[in-house]
Amino acid sequence: MEYSLTARGRTLEPVIMALKKWGDENTGFRRDPESSADLDEPAADCPVSCVQAGG
Repeated sequence: MEYSLTARGRTLEPVIMALKKWGDENTGFRRDPESSADLDEPAADCPVSCVQAGG
């Protein structure tokens, strides 16, 4: 059986490609020494439950 996207499903391509681009540009941040604070400190808008859950 062969599967393919519908015309409506294909309208998501720009969104998916934008997410891929963002991911490609940001996958190295955890290896970047200048960004090590990202690992140690929660985001300013992170609720307390986020901090307690480990991120």
